[in-house]
Amino acid sequence: MPAVIEELRQKDLLKKSEGAELVFFPQDKLPPLMVIKSDGSTLYATRDLATDKYRLATYGPEIIIVNEVGSEQSLYFRQLFELEKMLGWFQTGQRIHIAHGLIRGKEGKLSTRKGDAIWLEEVLTEAVKRAGAFNPDTAEAVGIGALKYNDLKRESQKDIIFDWNDILNLEGNSGPYLQYTYARAKSLLVKAGVDQATWSAPVEVGQLERLLYRFPEVVEHSAQDYAPHHLCTYLYELAATFNNFYNQVKIIGAPDEAYRLALTTATAQILGTGLDLFGISAPERM
Repeated sequence: MPAVIEELRQKDLLKKSEGAELVFFPQDKLPPLMVIKSDGSTLYATRDLATDKYRLATYGPEIIIVNEVGSEQSLYFRQLFELEKMLGWFQTGQRIHIAHGLIRGKEGKLSTRKGDAIWLEEVLTEAVKRAGAFNPDTAEAVGIGALKYNDLKRESQKDIIFDWNDILNLEGNSGPYLQYTYARAKSLLVKAGVDQATWSAPVEVGQLERLLYRFPEVVEHSAQDYAPHHLCTYLYELAATFNNFYNQVKIIGAPDEAYRLALTTATAQILGTGLDLFGISAPERM
């Protein structure tokens, strides 16, 4: 922090105001940003500037830094990014704020002062415990996966109502549902005696085939928009479509068995890859 403060002073960006030191933006395009309080203590801005300068030195000038922080901090990050451009550290597009909603309880905002905060360790322990009823061998993969997916499947800026029954739901649009579908597809391939099947003669293209072909564009869209919920929605639709396919048609022993096994292979590969992009394990048995 002292090095950052010194750079701000050398570039004549710090101005005194009632004992504090602030940065004033050209044409007053943004409210002033306080960097040093009147008692000489530092603020979030001072520490964030020091952190970003470290990142710049460590990772190089092409770095893109993404802060996923509450939407109420939007003005602060606009100020921070503008100051970092004034310092010559970053160009437009290298500093990104993803506004995140709050995690709320059923009765409102969670607060440590009210004593109703839910601690991460408690959530992790409970998730693994509940997933253990499914299969003790995959309890950690399923429980932790459920928590990760529950956060990723929503638009980031929307608030989340924390509900044990919802966050650990092992059916529907959830991580365990995707894991279950992946395991089902892999089990079918094992039963058929193949590790994977390749495409055979073309048949009429259906909903499952259309979804499989869309995977690359959905991944690209999610990355460009910093919006993993697009990929979550796609994977859930793919899993639901494959399960309908699995329940409605004969696969092993059908005249076009090879083609249907190829669809199963592709579904498993895409579900496994999609879960991996989220850092979620894909057990082959549930």
